[in-house]
Formats: sequence, structure tokens, C-alpha cells
Amino acid sequence: MARRVFALGLLAAVLCGFWWLAVAPVIAAYQGNAKALAEARAVFARYQSVAAYETRLDDLTKQINAAPAKNQILPGGSDAIALAGLQSALQTIAGSNGAQILSAQALPPLDSGEFLMVGVRVDMVGDLAAIQRTLHKIESSVPFLFVVRANLRRREGAPESAAYEPIVLDTQLDIYGARTANSAGAAP
Repeated sequence: MARRVFALGLLAAVLCGFWWLAVAPVIAAYQGNAKALAEARAVFARYQSVAAYETRLDDLTKQINAAPAKNQILPGGSDAIALAGLQSALQTIAGSNGAQILSAQALPPLDSGEFLMVGVRVDMVGDLAAIQRTLHKIESSVPFLFVVRANLRRREGAPESAAYEPIVLDTQLDIYGARTANSAGAAP
């Protein structure tokens, strides 16, 4: 009987030794490979998204380069006409995206050599989504417009913790558009 117990103990020891020396390292290697494979797949997915983004940027660059330069700058024979066109475009953009322009004020032009930048300061109000859509449309519009300063704040008197109501923002933006310096006229 003691021999049987000894033999069973020896068999158990040999099986445990075999497990720890042969089977466990193989399982650990497979688990390590699975983890490395998952990490490699995640990196590959990020590379694919970067490549897709690069392709999108290349397409946009080709589109911008193919567009006549005339469309990329504000039309108008004078600063006043260009500013009026800029204000009209901003009114249309804000209105179509759910924001409301309360006031607009001409800003001093900025000379950048080849181009003269004419600008306007607009005060607008809208919910967070409307302001976001408006800013996106302004920055992706043609002719090119540039938001050089933005001041956003929660509208006074708006409920602080009303989870079911949209956040209403008072927004002040300084927006510039370019026009060719050689066609620049007198400031408004």
C-alpha cells in the first residue's frame, strides 16, 4: 500500500513537473502571442485611420489647389464691400446652423503682404450644438474665413444643472477673411 501511495505521489510529481516544464510555458507563450497580436492589431487600426485621414487631407488639398484662387478670397472692390459680403455670409452661416447673430462690428484690417485681412467681430447666441456647427462651417467655408479670437460663456440666467435643456452660449468671435492687397480700398 505504501508503494502505491509512493508511486501515485511520484506520478503526481512527474505530471506536475511536466506541466510546469512543458505545458505551462507553451500556454504562457500562446497568451503572450495573443496579447502581442491584439496590440499589433490596435496599432494597425490606428495606422489605417491615419492613412485614411492622410488620404482625406490629400483630397482636400487637391480640391483647394484645383479651386481658383479667386474663390478663396473675399470678393469686393473695397474693404466696405468685402466686409458687407463677410457679414452677409456669416449671417447666412449662423442662421442655417441655429445660431443668431446679435451684432457685428468691423475690425481694423490686417496687412499680411500679398493679402489684406478684413474682419468683423460678431456677438451671437445659440445652444452649444448650434455654435459648434456654426464654427465648423465658418472654418470650412470658401472663401476661407479665419476665427482668430473666440470668447464663449454660458448665458446669464441659464439654469446651471438643467440636464434636459441645451446649454445656451453667448459667443463673441473675431473672424477675418482675405482679399488681395492690390485691390484693397479705403477702410470703411
